Amino acid sequence: MNFELKFLTLHLKETRNSAFKKGIDFYNMGKYFEAHEILEFQWKKEKDEMKLFLQALVQICIAMNKIWVKPNFKGAKSLASKALNKLNILHESPQTTPEGKKYITYLIVKLNSFLELFQDKHPDFTTYSPPLLKQIDFYR
Repeated sequence: MNFELKFLTLHLKETRNSAFKKGIDFYNMGKYFEAHEILEFQWKKEKDEMKLFLQALVQICIAMNKIWVKPNFKGAKSLASKALNKLNILHESPQTTPEGKKYITYLIVKLNSFLELFQDKHPDFTTYSPPLLKQIDFYR
C-alpha cells in the first residue's frame, strides 16, 4: 500500500471513530438532529457496508427526531422502515461480524416494535424507548 493510500485509510478510520463517538453521544442524550448531522458527514465519506450502516443510523436518528423533537409521524415511519431494510441487508452480509449481527438484531427488534406502534390510529410513543446506539466493530 502506498503512503498516500495508507494515510487516507488511517484518516478515514480516525474520522469514523470520532464521528461514531460524537454522534452516538448526541443521540443517546436525545439530541437526534445533531447526531444525524455528524453521522451523515461521515456517511458521505464511506463506501460499501459501512456506508449502508451509517445511512441506517442517520435514518434512525431522524426518525426519533420526528417523534420527540419535531413531530412528523409519517416521516418517522418512513425513515424507520428504510433503516430497517438496510439493517436486514447488513444482518445477512458475510462482512458483518458476529458482534455486529447481534447488535443489528437488537436494532431490528427495536425498530420493529417502533413500527408496530403505527398500527394504532393514535400511536402512543410514551411507552417506547429509542434504541441505544453504541460503537462496535460490526464490519470485517
